[in-house]
Amino acid sequence: MARLDRFVRTSRLGKAWLGLLVAGAVLAAVAPAVRAAREADPVNRVRTDAAEPAAAETLDAHLEDLEGYLAEEVAVSPLPGLAVAVTHGDEIVHLAGYGSAAHGEPMTPDTPMRLASLSKSFTALAVLRLAEEGALDLDDPVRDHVPGVVPADHHAGTPLTLRHLLNQTGGLADRSFDRLWDLDVETPADRVTQLAGAEPVAQPGTAHRYSNPNYEILARVVEVASGETFDDYLDEAVFGPLGMDDTAGHARTDLATPEVAQGHVVAFGVPVARDEPPGFIAGSGGVVSTASDSPER
Repeated sequence: MARLDRFVRTSRLGKAWLGLLVAGAVLAAVAPAVRAAREADPVNRVRTDAAEPAAAETLDAHLEDLEGYLAEEVAVSPLPGLAVAVTHGDEIVHLAGYGSAAHGEPMTPDTPMRLASLSKSFTALAVLRLAEEGALDLDDPVRDHVPGVVPADHHAGTPLTLRHLLNQTGGLADRSFDRLWDLDVETPADRVTQLAGAEPVAQPGTAHRYSNPNYEILARVVEVASGETFDDYLDEAVFGPLGMDDTAGHARTDLATPEVAQGHVVAFGVPVARDEPPGFIAGSGGVVSTASDSPER
């Protein structure tokens, strides 16, 4: 726990991860396209008094402005629901839910939501935790942990490394991989097997290309290095030490619990319910959390 805290406080990626987490606390979730469900009254509003009196007064004024802005946006925008967490220093100073989450239920700060690609920040943290423990090195060739990943074999002179995957410079790209949404892929091991048919678009380390499979490969590396499933390792080594009891990984978030807020897309200004595509598996997606479940400081 102490080493993980030190990593978050002192390392560049640790600070970036916390920044992503704070940004991800403002989670737009979606619910049935029923205007009556879009009530703008905030739910479960929370305020702490960590600041000095003068600073607290200024903070209260800012929070009032924020509440008014968010309530107005939910009332006039296609967003059926929104959950917000605001931090000031080490304290959560505002938690609120606006609108509805699913089946007309009110959105609250405790409504579970899919974090989608923000899940990648937790994958990176898991890899760095194992690196800190000496179970792997960021400059290890991927084939040392997971043999047969295509870019490593395709460019024999430039081994694909874990650092390449973390930096999205591994040579794979989503747009060049037409099997990203296959329903028969449910685990990181499945994805690694499937990648035998992938075609790299660049030599490792030469170009940035966003690729969900990069982080699914990393999830498989975590499994091999730790001897646990990826979701179990996240619970034990990441969420547990951080005190994030309402956050968990899922092999596929389209199979997550029904309490998770319903996803939507906006078509012609109207929110239309739509489940998350099945291609977001552990590593690239998969984490479900709430606005209120922030790390213990």
